[in-house]
Amino acid sequence: MLQRLPDDDRLLSADEAADFLRASRAKLYRLVKAGELPGYKVGATYVFYLRDLHSYVRRNVRAPRADQPSVPAHTPGS
Repeated sequence: MLQRLPDDDRLLSADEAADFLRASRAKLYRLVKAGELPGYKVGATYVFYLRDLHSYVRRNVRAPRADQPSVPAHTPGS
């Protein structure tokens, strides 16, 4: 019988990982090459653990400053 893995243990393809990070595949591969994001080569492609993507986001996303809105205000006509 197969056991279900926790969601953070889920493997994502390079396309799925890039979508998750809202980045290009080229940027994803640069992060792997720089050692900023673990990627695992399986055959001719890379796969990524969802937990590693969450960890990368936590390390690299800054909270907005208290004096700045988190979403830019919409200006009519722009």
